[in-house]
Amino acid sequence: GPDDRDAFSEGIVRMANLILTGRAKQFLEAYVGGVDPLTGLSNRRDFDSRVTYGLSRVEGGTLLIMDLDFFKKVNDSFGHPAGDQVLRGFARIVREAVKKTDVVCRWGGEEFAVWLPNTYGRNALSVAKRIRAKVKQLRIEHEGKLVHNGRGSLSVSIGLTEVAPSSNEFEMPEDTLTELTVGNGGLREEVLKGAYVLKRATQTADGALYDAKHGHGEALEDDEGLPGDDSEKGRNCVRIRPLDLSLSEEKNG
Repeated sequence: GPDDRDAFSEGIVRMANLILTGRAKQFLEAYVGGVDPLTGLSNRRDFDSRVTYGLSRVEGGTLLIMDLDFFKKVNDSFGHPAGDQVLRGFARIVREAVKKTDVVCRWGGEEFAVWLPNTYGRNALSVAKRIRAKVKQLRIEHEGKLVHNGRGSLSVSIGLTEVAPSSNEFEMPEDTLTELTVGNGGLREEVLKGAYVLKRATQTADGALYDAKHGHGEALEDDEGLPGDDSEKGRNCVRIRPLDLSLSEEKNG
């Protein structure tokens, strides 16, 4: 989709910049090593691998997907170097808000994810709210100007879903198993189930993020939104969707 192309284009631009500055080796070592070069967080591939491993061992937890609001406005108004400062500042906030055993990832662009193993309910929600509040307080100056997203500050929208510890205890249909096995020959069934559960959890949390971005769904306690007309309602808030692991047609709203 367009987001994938944007992330890919961004990667090409960064690679070209690092080549021009003689740091291509640094970029490649970081990427191959599972690290996002800009923020020092896990990259998507490393995140998926680590979370799938946990799910294959009947580990449960909560998945958060986060997106910095109106980030294009930051880049357009203050330039990409300022945007990079915001991304690094956000990464620092997330790292400080979670435990060392939690998995934090930059998926690409301004989208991030966190896996909170063995963390549920209010404990997981408090992590999300802490991150949201800290981002509103984040102050980054670039060339003497305070960086913001066009609304006086920075903010983040967060979608989350819980994954029960027993989520991979189901019979995998043969066609689904075959689909997951393509390109993954030799993996044990529990690992494939873990990958399937993560895929569904990602779709669900992404749907909750969509709700947060557009003001849909049930408002949570202490909910906040950014000022604006109906086309901009939502954002700067947290939404939850329950995980549905039924093996019927997959849906994401």
